[in-house]
Amino acid sequence: MFKETVYHGTIQQKADAIVKEGFIESSKDIEWLGTGIYFFAKREDAELWAENEAAKKKNKVTKPCLLQANIFCNDDEFLDLDIEENMVEMERTILPFLEKGEEGHPVINGDNSGVKLRCLACNFYKKLKGIKILAYSFPKRIMVNKLGFRVCLKQRQYAVSSNKNIGEVKKFR
Repeated sequence: MFKETVYHGTIQQKADAIVKEGFIESSKDIEWLGTGIYFFAKREDAELWAENEAAKKKNKVTKPCLLQANIFCNDDEFLDLDIEENMVEMERTILPFLEKGEEGHPVINGDNSGVKLRCLACNFYKKLKGIKILAYSFPKRIMVNKLGFRVCLKQRQYAVSSNKNIGEVKKFR
């Protein structure tokens, strides 16, 4: 059984609604890991997200809020794309299903076409394989350490398919 304590950054009003009624699945076609309910592995990443949300002009009268929750599913319903073999398997499985355009490239054009392709691929693979929780660590910032090595700081995110895979939601502020 996969189980992880994770964090969700939002604004006060939305946090109150989430605690009362549950999360609303994000269904935009440009989501990082497909549609779902998003969480961060690190509290500080969720706090930063919440602060950015509260700073938006439409949210100026509210405060940032942090939620902590446990996410869980059967081991075979969890997919960690940080594991190279999982990423290779997902790519190998999905590519034959994508309609090909000129020179073998997938046919998705326009703004955010790469992001839309990733979202579509994640949604398709989750449905095909029965994945309830998808995880990946996105590059956050590349820096050079004192010895001259390039270091990539990462931000681990989880996309959870349903409130059924979320429990013990607690509000921090």
